[in-house]
Amino acid sequence: MFNKKTNEITYENVVCINSLCLFEREPFAVLDEGRIKSALGNQYQPYSCNELAFASVYKSLVINHGFANGNKRTAAIVLYIASKMLNNDLKINDQQFADLTYRIAGEGGSRIEVEDIANEVFSKDFSSRETFAQLDIEETTKTFIENHKWLMEKLGE
Repeated sequence: MFNKKTNEITYENVVCINSLCLFEREPFAVLDEGRIKSALGNQYQPYSCNELAFASVYKSLVINHGFANGNKRTAAIVLYIASKMLNNDLKINDQQFADLTYRIAGEGGSRIEVEDIANEVFSKDFSSRETFAQLDIEETTKTFIENHKWLMEKLGE
């Protein structure tokens, strides 16, 4: 069940997102609930704005590997959902999104600064910690997967 509270992305949300973005041949499995919850905890850290907090969630989901499969795809979808919640669209195309995700997943990715990620992905100047749009997270996930099939395939390699 998706939490429709618009000011957070919950563990349950991320588990559902992961299950929706898996390929048919991939089994679903949570490898480490603590790693997933740790990544999500970044949205509550005292960043100056929500964009930085969610860039940190994205980065941590990519690096932490809490799921058996689909970690990069899940992280990308979570960042997209955050951009919709914040009314701050992503300014990168699918190729750039894949490149960024693989840079973070690669050796040295933990040294990529959250501020650099946020500057690279968000289209507008950062907002306050107050504004969130209302949206249906499950429907937003399905729409992203449908509209970004190439990215989902690329991140599944």
